[in-house]
Amino acid sequence: MRRRIELLAFLFAVVSFAFWFGMVLNEPHNAFRIDVFVYRGGVEAIQAGRPLYDPVYGPLYFVYPPFAALLFWPMAWLNDTLLSAAMITLNLMLVIWTVGVIAREARGAGTIITRGAAACLGIGFTFLLVPLADTLWLGQINIVLMALVVADLIAASRGRRWAGIAIGIAAGIKLTPLLFVVLLLWGRRWRAAALASGTFAVTVLLGFLLLPRDAVDFWTVALRDTRRIAPSEWIVNQSFDGVIARFWPGAPEWIWLIGAAVVCGWAILLAGRLMARQLPILAAAVVGTASAFAAPFSWEHHWIWLVILCWWPLCAAMVGFANRDRRWPWWALGALAMILLTARYDNGHGIAIGVFAFGGDDTTSWWTVAYPAGALAVLIAMTVAEFLGHPPRHPRIAAEDPV
Repeated sequence: MRRRIELLAFLFAVVSFAFWFGMVLNEPHNAFRIDVFVYRGGVEAIQAGRPLYDPVYGPLYFVYPPFAALLFWPMAWLNDTLLSAAMITLNLMLVIWTVGVIAREARGAGTIITRGAAACLGIGFTFLLVPLADTLWLGQINIVLMALVVADLIAASRGRRWAGIAIGIAAGIKLTPLLFVVLLLWGRRWRAAALASGTFAVTVLLGFLLLPRDAVDFWTVALRDTRRIAPSEWIVNQSFDGVIARFWPGAPEWIWLIGAAVVCGWAILLAGRLMARQLPILAAAVVGTASAFAAPFSWEHHWIWLVILCWWPLCAAMVGFANRDRRWPWWALGALAMILLTARYDNGHGIAIGVFAFGGDDTTSWWTVAYPAGALAVLIAMTVAEFLGHPPRHPRIAAEDPV
């Protein structure tokens, strides 16, 4: 069984790469690695004494907190080729690591999915799924943030004393991981929550100490100006706020706030139960998906968390099939649904698009709600499965950490 899975995983990686490479030839190459060049542009703006939150790479803005620019400082030492190679290598390594971790958590899938098979699956998904492929193509930071959060929640579920630090760093780079601090508080993991909050506070303080003018600009002006990213009504804005902007222009802001709060609260409750059952990776996927839903602007590559919800049921289905578990078709069906939602498709002209672009540039096409609608469907399905199929189970590590 192991050798068969290894062979199938290898073939999957080869076919996915061939599909991706065939479309790369038709991709708009002016977008290749553009985000990592914006990161470096932010560093170069600081070094030149220019404002960090003015355009730093052509007309594009640096949109992360000042701490992120400090963390990206070594990028200024690398030329285009080395910087691109470093970012692609880092992202691929973290994808392979994440798939391996999921294989160990998903119903003991690590017993039949070897490291080689996990690596091939990870590489294959990287080229096949929009959130991963676009992250790789643009040189985005999303996979790094996902890995930091996943590693920290695993540590928290095992009672590690340093748990929380990585979430604090991730939130210092991009604010949305702050939602995971709420998850830690809900699970009464006080020490981890305190470490995450304290680490994030340190990142903010470093920004004010080292880049005071830019820090004031970010926290008072740039943070609230989503138009610096792109128009909210664009179809690539797959957040709930983007749906409102497309279908209800001029709607009061409280509609977005209430919808975002409800979904985030729902995700925290569900993820808390998953953490209690020692399923921290699924908990990360649930809360991360909610954060993408609730954010003011979520590009397609911000939905990196949906990729976990492809990997996990696929691993569980393979184990179920090997063990003759009658439930394996349900896991396989869930994996297939998530793959179809997040896959790259040919638009008929050799250009890769996501399912949300099936309606073309029509901002009122129902295809444009694909990711947020898919997120709600996933939350509903997982809630039904969790609350009807699994009673809460106390974790092996006491929920309340010693301080």
